[in-house]
Amino acid sequence: MSEKPPIASNLELTAKLLALGASFSLIASLIYDWGFFSALSLSFLEVPTALSDHIRSALIWFPKVFASLGTLFVFEMLTRRIEKGMTEEEIILSSPNPSRTRRFRDGPWRLMAYTSILPVAGYILVGAVFLQALPLSLCILWFAFSVWAQGHPRIIIRRPLAYRMAAHFLPPIIIWLYFAGYTEAVRLYDTAAPLAKLTNSSSAIDSVVLLRLLDKGVLVKEPSSAIAFRPWSEIKKLETPGKYTPAQGVLCVWFHVGCLALSKSAP
Repeated sequence: MSEKPPIASNLELTAKLLALGASFSLIASLIYDWGFFSALSLSFLEVPTALSDHIRSALIWFPKVFASLGTLFVFEMLTRRIEKGMTEEEIILSSPNPSRTRRFRDGPWRLMAYTSILPVAGYILVGAVFLQALPLSLCILWFAFSVWAQGHPRIIIRRPLAYRMAAHFLPPIIIWLYFAGYTEAVRLYDTAAPLAKLTNSSSAIDSVVLLRLLDKGVLVKEPSSAIAFRPWSEIKKLETPGKYTPAQGVLCVWFHVGCLALSKSAP
């Protein structure tokens, strides 16, 4: 039996990776949209979404994921350089007092885990005041629980590595995506959100908050604060509040210095 040429094998592997990435993106978008609609007290049954709408949602959450992963990558590179490329165990064993060093290096992570309990408890007791801190706190608590629950030597030996990695990372990914959609919906529904001008087929103009563009229409927040779906057949013109805003430096934002030339160049 002849083996496949390297080019054919690489193409087959690339096709499988692309299919896997597309499947993951669709599932991630569904989780993101689930959180988005949940914040508005809506369900998938109440919003006429199509498969393409969920695929388009990846354009919203992917830049955030890319920025987060990029930040983690830079932080990991910086940490590795400071620690001279040594692993955690090598750093501990090379110290004069390994047990003390282990406790010292575990201290920040333990503090983060204990501190993360406060936003979760605050959200349960008080509510949306702690919403912004809730996703990160839930992710940290899950990581701490996963390390403890799967850290027994017998579990490490008997449970496959792929299963342990999936149990360690998948729940935080789901939590992050769900609350990314949830907080985005809350931001858009806020009274301070910019208004879009929507002209209907009878040339009447309404000022609405644009929540989501869909294949079959738009999901908007009406002037009465109600959420409505308007099909494209009833929309004659849609003007979004987007405009070019010149970038401002730290001196202008923090100290209001050096803003004169910038404001003159703004349209």
